[in-house]
Amino acid sequence: MKNRVYLILVLALLPVICSAQFSGVRVKVDADSKAAIETPKMSGKINGFRVCLFSDNGQTARGAAYAALTQLGEIAPGVIGNVEYDNPFFKVYAGYCLSRSEAVRLLGRLKTVFPRAIISTATFEITDIFTPVNDEIQPQEPL
Repeated sequence: MKNRVYLILVLALLPVICSAQFSGVRVKVDADSKAAIETPKMSGKINGFRVCLFSDNGQTARGAAYAALTQLGEIAPGVIGNVEYDNPFFKVYAGYCLSRSEAVRLLGRLKTVFPRAIISTATFEITDIFTPVNDEIQPQEPL
């Protein structure tokens, strides 16, 4: 009798236990009966490293910063770069590196073209390390 009570109790709690394990993932079935897995949005800030390729505050700094960004796109097309204006400096940063060793490898690749490049610490969103390509999320090119 005790065994049956325990069995009924376990069977009654089984759906609760299973749903707790898969709480972040939903399966969506569209009109074509194709199943698509939807994961929750990633959010949060993480500490990491970026390579500062260019920093200047002269009259032609804006144009030179965008020229450096264009040059980065030519020599390393898979590396994410952007121009930031930190009054009074225009700065060009490349890559979103999670470890210093990853940043050192990226710096080694870019040092021949950008000899004054340095590694700087950064705090960025988790979503910054992914780039949208044709509405699909793709990770940054490996170093």
